[in-house]
Amino acid sequence: MKILFYIPAMIGGGAERVTAILCNEFVKLGHTVLVATNPAKGSYPLEEEVEILNIYGGRYKKLPWGLRQLYVWRTARKFVRKEKPDVAVAVMPPFYLLARMATWGTGVHFVASDHTSFGPNDLMRFNFIRHHLYGFADVLTILTQMDYRLLGNKYPNKVVMYNPLTFDVLSEKKLRKKTITAMGRLDVWQVKGFDLLIEAWALIASKHPDWTLQIAGTGSYESLEKLKKMAIDKGVSDSVHFLGFISDVQRALQETSIFVLSSRIEGFPMSLMEAMSQGCACVSFNIRGVVSEIISNGKDGIIIPDGDIQSMASSLDNLMDNETLRKELSSEALISIKRFDASSVAKQWISLFDKLRK
Repeated sequence: MKILFYIPAMIGGGAERVTAILCNEFVKLGHTVLVATNPAKGSYPLEEEVEILNIYGGRYKKLPWGLRQLYVWRTARKFVRKEKPDVAVAVMPPFYLLARMATWGTGVHFVASDHTSFGPNDLMRFNFIRHHLYGFADVLTILTQMDYRLLGNKYPNKVVMYNPLTFDVLSEKKLRKKTITAMGRLDVWQVKGFDLLIEAWALIASKHPDWTLQIAGTGSYESLEKLKKMAIDKGVSDSVHFLGFISDVQRALQETSIFVLSSRIEGFPMSLMEAMSQGCACVSFNIRGVVSEIISNGKDGIIIPDGDIQSMASSLDNLMDNETLRKELSSEALISIKRFDASSVAKQWISLFDKLRK
């Protein structure tokens, strides 16, 4: 099968990383993969067999701004006519219309891949735009069952496709430190909820002087300073460590005992999946029901009500006291998370493509 992706770039975000993983897995399964994109430096690594098509090449930069979009559309359609793919996948809404125009009248099936999870307010705000963009696709893939329910009957062509794991599932036991780890971007809106986490930690830190809380991630200097001040004011600055950027996330997760997700908002939390795949005992807010699609509460992790600082503190306190429970959650997580293995997810996509072609 020949699969053509349309994506603005292959650098930077989660959607780009997921696309790179899928491209590599499709090649391993024996399929031909082409990516129409901007081949910028720093892009996520792709297998040699994945062919990059520069959608912004040729005369693009020499044209007036108003003609550039028309040039991109013509180039996108040329790729379809020349390569004759079996299916075209547009990643993110800006390229949905582009892919539809490129495949129109060619018999090539078009899949719109949305990597944004949203709540009721977001659905209302973007309803008009999404209604028309989604309507261009033969199939719309979305991230979660929660999104499926929110979209209701308006988009009957929708299918849930979970993101694949970025790491191989841990296959050997690791010696773990007495650390609790949280990861994410620091921002002034505190989307990752590190302020809530520090509040919870302050309630129990004195009972566990041999444990530390470490927060990994970069971003807003203002946010970092605010969190540091909060830790000082709460009297826990000695046990809260801000790690900044860490180059080897996989190793960091293998060394920590507990991973905590304190986010106020998440699409489909890759950091939680990565932590489970490396054998961490995980504690997480449910985040509007999204986390319950990953964790089976009490079996392979612990889910607590959104924003409930007391429940977070109690859950962390219990885990730090109970090594047996930590090991049980870790073992179950390593088993359950395999359903998100990259190879398994890629095969689900191929099955979707096969249905389209029938």
